[in-house]
This record gives sequence, C-alpha cells and structure tokens, in this order.
Amino acid sequence: QYNTIGLSPGQSPNAFGAGIYGLAIEGTILDYLPAYHLTHFAAGQPASGAVIFRHVFSRAARLPAGATSSRAVAGVAATGSSAFAFLKTGTSTGTSQFAAGEAAASFSVAAAVDFAAGDIFAIAAPDPQDATLADIALTLVFGFV
Repeated sequence: QYNTIGLSPGQSPNAFGAGIYGLAIEGTILDYLPAYHLTHFAAGQPASGAVIFRHVFSRAARLPAGATSSRAVAGVAATGSSAFAFLKTGTSTGTSQFAAGEAAASFSVAAAVDFAAGDIFAIAAPDPQDATLADIALTLVFGFV
C-alpha cells in the first residue's frame, strides 16, 4: 500500500531526502524527482505587461535551460504570437511563448537560472496584450540546488 508520493503508510517523506517525490505501484518505485514546482492560473486576459505571478524562494532552486518538464496552456488560444516574460529580481531570464492559434506554450530559457533563498521570480504578461489569449495555467519545474 503506497500513497500518492510513493511512500508506504507511516514512512517519512525524508526517507528519500527532502523534496523527493515519487510514484510507486505495487511496491515498486517507478520514478522520483527532486523538484520545486510553481503553479499558477491567471483567469481571463491579463493586462498588457502586468505581473501575473510573484514568488519569493524559500531555498535555493534552479530553472533548467529550456525549462525542462515545465508546461503552460491557455483556455483560449492566442490570436498572434504572445510571450510571457520570466523575471529574476526584475531581469529577464526567459519566456513562455504561445504561437498564433496555439493553446500550449513552448519555453525559451537559454541557460539554467539559479535562485537563492530570498530571490524573487515573477512572470509578466505579453505586451501588447493578445486579442484572445486567456485563462493561462502554468507549472514551472525547478530543481533543487
């Protein structure tokens, strides 16, 4: 018997190390990944250039090059190409782009970005605002440093 993070009843999450999450079926651990997940939903159409998400890190984390394993989807697809900017303490570190007519985004993060405890990560909406892009759900997966 295992719970949703792959631990048997009464087993401490620290048995695998801090921040390790896994999936187990019939007693076999299939996968585990040390990760720091940031999730956000922006209802409706965000204002042009508006900061739609801010997060202060409680521990060191790294956004990998290409934002590997991260996902972003829209409830209403973009009319034109639209990019959400990723910011580390106000400085651009990458983007999540929705192509015209697409409801799933791609990511552009040229090199891994390290965050220390206390650093601020923010996401700014496209500027100018897309005519239709709306209801954005994002999950960004950071590794622990």
